Amino acid sequence: MFHFGAPMDIDKALAQVPKDVILAGNLDPTSIFHSSTPDEVVLHTRSLLDRTANYQNFIISSGCDIPPGTPLKNLETFYNTVNLSSI
Repeated sequence: MFHFGAPMDIDKALAQVPKDVILAGNLDPTSIFHSSTPDEVVLHTRSLLDRTANYQNFIISSGCDIPPGTPLKNLETFYNTVNLSSI
């Protein structure tokens, strides 16, 4: 498994790796998890899920460590958004 931060163009990376190689990450931990509103977290999370929907070798997550002081509501919103999209 390879884990990438937000600067990586995950769409291009997924298009280039074999289907048995798992890629993960890509949501910016500072601008999305730490500094966004819950509504913005939903928008960014859904956008990434939509763009990667055709790739079963992608795991959505933060692109790196979550900064201290990140609002718990934003983390809960991220997890709820991912869970709702898998139904």
